[in-house]
Amino acid sequence: MSQTPGLNSKVAVVTGANTGIGAATARALAARGVSVVLAARREDKLSEVVAGITKAGGAAVACPADVTSEADVVRMVGTAQERFGRLDFAVNNAGTSARGRLMDLDIGAFDRAMAVNFRGTLLSMRAEIPALERAGGGSIVNVASVGGLVGVPGLSAYTSSKHAVVGLTKSVALEYAEQGIRINAIAPGGTATEMLNSGTPEQRDFLASYSAMKRVAEPGEIAAAIVFLLTDATFCTGTVLACDGGQTAG
Repeated sequence: MSQTPGLNSKVAVVTGANTGIGAATARALAARGVSVVLAARREDKLSEVVAGITKAGGAAVACPADVTSEADVVRMVGTAQERFGRLDFAVNNAGTSARGRLMDLDIGAFDRAMAVNFRGTLLSMRAEIPALERAGGGSIVNVASVGGLVGVPGLSAYTSSKHAVVGLTKSVALEYAEQGIRINAIAPGGTATEMLNSGTPEQRDFLASYSAMKRVAEPGEIAAAIVFLLTDATFCTGTVLACDGGQTAG
């Protein structure tokens, strides 16, 4: 595992880290020498990712957590401080979908999307920011979606929650810019996550058709962009990086 100078003393938390973009981001950070706390609800999958990171020579620990629980996200940040002594980076990736046109939408699904995608991001930042301040500054990336930049028919609840994440990111970035805390968002397009791969080939092809590149992303491609925002984009805050194969370029 090749480390990046200057990052081997850094510590990160990643939510939704058991599969997909979250797992790929945790692996990418660990490969650069960052110690990582992986949080998610599914403990079995979480343990598998941690085992893979440690086998490759990285430092990682699992923290089963539900981001809709304030106590859980506080415990997540506490785990980073107790195990590794500090917190420098946070990736708020935990999310869920909600499908259906407005009049067909299950309101419970809407409430769940807002609770996980929006409230979970807000609670996570409230727990993370004091720890970043104690470390002298740091960086947060919130995982929004291309659906946080444009409307998507049949996904009004999901896109509403991701638009909320974008607005939250921009506002809180302005609140903490002078404290040395950068807060950005990434807006992935269609990505080959567990959710997408559970669909039919026709559904995947339809989603790929939205991209100018006519394909979906691999989780590692999104993870690379997240790591860039976390570690290298040192004059970026309040930015939303579309990582969508050109979907929103036109």
